[in-house]
Amino acid sequence: MSGFSLSVDWLRFTIPSMAVQTVMEQLGGDFIQASSGFLGYTIGYLQTAGNRGLIRIGTGKKGNPQEVHVDCSGGVVSGWSFEKLQALARWTVNQRGKFGRIDNALDDRKGVVTVEQVESAVKAGQAVKRSKKWRKVEESNDELDQITGYTLYLGSRQSNTLIRIYDKALEQRGKGVEVEGPWVRWEMELKDARAHACGLALAHLPEDKYRQFVVGVLRSSVDFRDTCREDEAWMRCAAPVLSWWQELTEGFAKARLLIQKTQKKIEDVKQWAAHSLGPMLAVLEAAPGAGREFLDVVIAAGKDRWKTRHYDLLQRIDPGRVYVLQGSSF
Repeated sequence: MSGFSLSVDWLRFTIPSMAVQTVMEQLGGDFIQASSGFLGYTIGYLQTAGNRGLIRIGTGKKGNPQEVHVDCSGGVVSGWSFEKLQALARWTVNQRGKFGRIDNALDDRKGVVTVEQVESAVKAGQAVKRSKKWRKVEESNDELDQITGYTLYLGSRQSNTLIRIYDKALEQRGKGVEVEGPWVRWEMELKDARAHACGLALAHLPEDKYRQFVVGVLRSSVDFRDTCREDEAWMRCAAPVLSWWQELTEGFAKARLLIQKTQKKIEDVKQWAAHSLGPMLAVLEAAPGAGREFLDVVIAAGKDRWKTRHYDLLQRIDPGRVYVLQGSSF
């Protein structure tokens, strides 16, 4: 294991004209209609990945009702293989779609550099970067009397490129997750034109070339060099690259694609059904021509449509656990 990995952590795209069902079939999985739309789309659909993430689809936009907008959060796309990501990207391009946001996460588990060292380099003027803006955010837990988050932001949320550098190991330990060794994550949030360029690269480049492309985008946004803030601009850009930055980016360029394996549990499905399906099930139960008999028929027919993932959920049931609906009094 090299100690470096890459994962795609967000994928947003828009298809100019298509039946929403066709887009759902391309994404795969089961969707439910949301109670409202979003971002100006009057109709919304959802697919959840337990408590890790979701896919949102919007359509029915005023002026272009056939436009379909898709938002796939990190908890979903980080579990997809490169082949699946590339197939979806190619399909989007073939449909004349536009990519609106793509996040790439580069993980350093080798411990090449700490967030504190990166902050010191930024303060010393060694970060040759597009944006002049940067900030630091620390999070603490008074109950545990410890820092649970340490993040540097290079750029702004309004720009096409925002870089987040944070101590992932610290974050995970703050959530009670055991993590061995160092873990620093470099996230690039690309939007609009930069996201579309990244989407085209994802659609057409082999995996190793795509990794190199991502590192190239990172280094075009920020480069750490042996310079200072007082140097002339041309001197800063021509200064030697810092040794730790050279090691880190070379490692990232050879990183394997990390696929986050998630196992959905029956508890996740219960919470999703309670919060997402509950209101509509209540309507069906009360509606004339539907009622409990209709729901019983739907449930019975649903058993005939079980797939491997459904049987897997049954095999992971803990019969000794009493389920309590979150936020309820019963």
